[in-house]
Amino acid sequence: LCLDVPARWNSTFLIFDLALQYKEAFGRFQELDRHYHLTTTKDEWKKNTIVHNSLKIFYDATN
Repeated sequence: LCLDVPARWNSTFLIFDLALQYKEAFGRFQELDRHYHLTTTKDEWKKNTIVHNSLKIFYDATN
């Protein structure tokens, strides 16, 4: 589990990184649990990937 730290963008990168790793799992939740109402559209996943890739440059440079 990674929590966001407002003063550090590295934590934001790690959250995006984990979310993208478990992208398929989020879709499965919706299929398996009728109470799960979080839906991420394909467009939102594309935007998440763009943000992730942008932050990765800085993450790699500082770690």
